[in-house]
Amino acid sequence: MPQRRGTREYTERANRQDAGDALRGDIVRGLVEIITNADDAYVRSGRDGPITVTVEHLSDAEEFTARVRVADSATGLTADEMEAKLTKAGARSSDFEQGQSVRGLHGRGFGDVAVFGSVELESIKDGKWAKITLNGLEYLLDDEPTDPDEEIRNRLGLGDVESGATATINVRGPHPVPSNVSDRLCHVAELRHIITERTVTFAETGTRIEPSRRLYYESPTCDEVVRKEVGVQGYPEASAELVVYEMEEPQEGRVTPESHHGLLICGGRAVYENTLFELDRMVGSGYLRGHLHCPYIDDLIRTFDDRQERDEDPTEENPIRLVSRSRDGLHDEHPFVKRLKAVFSEELLPLIQELAKRHSGNKNPSDSMQQRLDDTARELARMLADDLADLDEDGPGGEGPDEAPLKIIPARVVMQPEERKTLTVHIRPGLIGKDWDGELTASSDAPAIVSLDSDPDTPQPHPDDPELLVSRIRVTSGTSDGNAVVRVTAGTKEDACTVTVDSESSPPPPPPEGLEFSHSHYNLRPGRRRSVEIWAPLDLVIGSGTEVQIKIDGDPTIQLVTETCALHLDSARGWYSGRVQLIGDVVGASAELTAVLGEHLAHSHLEVLDPTDPHGLDLQIRWADSMYKPYRASLEQGPSGLVLTVYGRHPAIYPLLGSYDEDQKRFENEETPEVSLVLAEIMATEITHHLLEREFARPGEQFDV
Repeated sequence: MPQRRGTREYTERANRQDAGDALRGDIVRGLVEIITNADDAYVRSGRDGPITVTVEHLSDAEEFTARVRVADSATGLTADEMEAKLTKAGARSSDFEQGQSVRGLHGRGFGDVAVFGSVELESIKDGKWAKITLNGLEYLLDDEPTDPDEEIRNRLGLGDVESGATATINVRGPHPVPSNVSDRLCHVAELRHIITERTVTFAETGTRIEPSRRLYYESPTCDEVVRKEVGVQGYPEASAELVVYEMEEPQEGRVTPESHHGLLICGGRAVYENTLFELDRMVGSGYLRGHLHCPYIDDLIRTFDDRQERDEDPTEENPIRLVSRSRDGLHDEHPFVKRLKAVFSEELLPLIQELAKRHSGNKNPSDSMQQRLDDTARELARMLADDLADLDEDGPGGEGPDEAPLKIIPARVVMQPEERKTLTVHIRPGLIGKDWDGELTASSDAPAIVSLDSDPDTPQPHPDDPELLVSRIRVTSGTSDGNAVVRVTAGTKEDACTVTVDSESSPPPPPPEGLEFSHSHYNLRPGRRRSVEIWAPLDLVIGSGTEVQIKIDGDPTIQLVTETCALHLDSARGWYSGRVQLIGDVVGASAELTAVLGEHLAHSHLEVLDPTDPHGLDLQIRWADSMYKPYRASLEQGPSGLVLTVYGRHPAIYPLLGSYDEDQKRFENEETPEVSLVLAEIMATEITHHLLEREFARPGEQFDV
């Protein structure tokens, strides 16, 4: 049979899926693309100028619901430049590839914005007019003006001899322009330096009016606590400026692109991410903001693209593109990011721990009560040692290989109101039956609580396992708390995901983007076996298998109990996990722990601590002078073992403590039987919950003891 050769077609549907995944129906993400384009135009021109953002809200009778315009008076584009730069997705045409401090890393931003309806760019450059309209993969280019020059210049806000451009997003259908769009633009990480350095104004007209005002980022009151040059191990040219501020008031919740807390990771000019990595889960991290300025990030991206363009294999230190297509920051699986996380841990962890201690509240228990908590922790750790070791030896309670005919992952989801999430569906047609016609349906039993954004994606073969089909379902929670069940059906097979919408829930930990340990470092106690957890995302395991090789490099007194680890699917969390067992005998010994799965690596640092060091305990009990709705306490796995945090401001505890003596630094009733009884009950509940969940919980289940 003769061979057939061709080029895969990039369809309109694929284009909209890619653009939708990148912008997620959020007009603010689209505006970030257009505003940074305008800023880049000024950078290329070498001069300053204003950026004007206008939202025109239209009536229901109009084709579009809004027109969002971003105007600059930089250089403008000719018709030929528009066609060369804006009609080739993924092209390197922003001048970033030439070394300029601009963005344009993906060559897709302007085109992606058309997913909201359509997008136009109208421009005058050196007295010549041009306009391009993108609608999906189609474009219309015009360089013959039909309006008078004066009218065009008035429309673009340009003087008689000025050049410049106005981008217009024509918003159609289910893409609302949020009422707080101007406030969000003031906070989004990628724009803070732009609205500080340039005059960026915002106005709304039409059916909703907001007078023109200048956008600016108002940072919280804070003091500089760190300013230094840091290096990144394994990347000798990666010198970075680290600047950290301590805010007077802490910020709540996880770090987001719009939160005050977090460190901005910056290249030459682009802001790639606002993050503290996994450190933002720690008490005390909410006080920190700042930046890490590292132009070498641009070099890594540029070098990767250069090699790819020359059809050369990537290097070991730069094996994948450092920035993700989804515009969610740096790629966690890149070895540079793993080393960067180690820098964050080394530089910020002591500061966060000191802040947690200093700011945990002016009303902390006395030294004698804290000593009793430490003594209790040691006794509980001794009593629970056998139980915890038995559970660790049993391995994770996962489901083993993913061989179910139909599976929706994760099996249980907790969402905030008005939040959007994507569920993954795995289908094995060979296990469903020959009569299956390929149709996949989904439904929600409570659409007011959780609704489906659209039909499930058409199942596609997984690139690493052709016998597995993959689809995705996008869901959005409503404004009220409640529960819903999302069901998916293929032929006669059905699976379900339980979704809980809870406005007081804490954000779940983000899924791993690559092979990684649960912590970047672990502390061991001499002579005691320690179990550490390793995670991997679904696609990585499907392509590389479930057996992880484990290695130790360092002090030979730290040893592995087994040199392999089997990963199991944890459908409740939505990824694979496994456990590695270690033992160390000599205080002060340290080593590097490495996990290998195919071409993927994970690293963690090990250290054996003195058992008298409170950080060397298998169980630590901490007091926090705060309230973490609705919980009295939390029990989490930390680098040294379990950490039980008691929230002293919870109404079940705080009224019993009585008044606080500032001179003696103690609560009036902290040694009474009532307080001791409540604390004992809280600790027993948390630990019992943990042990029951570890031993008996099936995927998707949670205990309430």
